[in-house]
Amino acid sequence: MDTFQVIISVAIFVTVSFFVFLSVQLFFVLRELREILKKTNSIMGNVEKMTDGVKESVEHVQSSMKQIGAFLNVVEFIKNKFNK
Repeated sequence: MDTFQVIISVAIFVTVSFFVFLSVQLFFVLRELREILKKTNSIMGNVEKMTDGVKESVEHVQSSMKQIGAFLNVVEFIKNKFNK
């Protein structure tokens, strides 16, 4: 083999080795990203459950306030009827 063929062979070997190394690193990065996305999805599910609970509580308070307002209107109506 002459010098040119040795240089080309070494360059091809280094290039292939570099791409194999990059492929392995990419595999590990993608696997880590997959785990992060799973955890993020789990967190988002928990946040959704919490916000649904808060929403339900606020709706109950709102309903109670409307009922109290209606009761006060009835009391005021009765009070006005007896004062006449």
